[in-house]
Amino acid sequence: MAILYFGFCRHGCRGYFVQLIPSEYALPALPDSCGPAEKRFATAEGSVCNTAPSIMSRAAWGARKGEGETLPPLCPNAFALHHTAMEIDPSSSIGETMRTMQDFHIDGRGWEDIAYHFFIDANGDIAEGRRLSRKGNITTVPDREIDISGLINISLEGDFTQADPTPEQLKSLNHLVCWLSNIYQIPAARIYGHKDYYSGTECPGRLEAMIPGIRESVEEMLDQPVENRYTDTSPDEAD
Repeated sequence: MAILYFGFCRHGCRGYFVQLIPSEYALPALPDSCGPAEKRFATAEGSVCNTAPSIMSRAAWGARKGEGETLPPLCPNAFALHHTAMEIDPSSSIGETMRTMQDFHIDGRGWEDIAYHFFIDANGDIAEGRRLSRKGNITTVPDREIDISGLINISLEGDFTQADPTPEQLKSLNHLVCWLSNIYQIPAARIYGHKDYYSGTECPGRLEAMIPGIRESVEEMLDQPVENRYTDTSPDEAD
């Protein structure tokens, strides 16, 4: 299998060698308390859910070593969708965006690492954020009856109070969520927006109204009716 390489230099390339680092992403090992890894649904052969999307690794975009190792371990059981709430900068590469975001979250917010486990830019490119084996930063106290102990946090680039996600972003989001759902046996009913478990935010903006369609799309790709696998309290019922 061919391995892609990405080159980067954090302070401008003049007088520096460009470091080439393998971009291949590998799922981290989860603690034994999470149960067997990669249990997988009985997904139809040939389904996109059986194949990982292309994901730029932390090493490829030049991540700082965060302190996330001190956080409680994550046993994935749901998804939380976010937007960056910032206008898209077409001049910034995904690597530059990730480094800027991580610096802000660590130095500006005082968090242990970048808050999100995955990031999807306007072109639909996906980057690894915080290690999936560690919980993300939850700065809001949930006010709805939803279990957020195992949230996989995914952020999409853009301010979705002003614009819609791009078609490329939605395609990559469906693929990423379907693949992770298949591996960790997370039903589509447990795809949430930030505001689903905390009413004091508008995040993820217009993406929130698209979540029912995303759930349906993931169900179809998994080819397993969600109602036969899982019963959950919907946000409406939790009010």
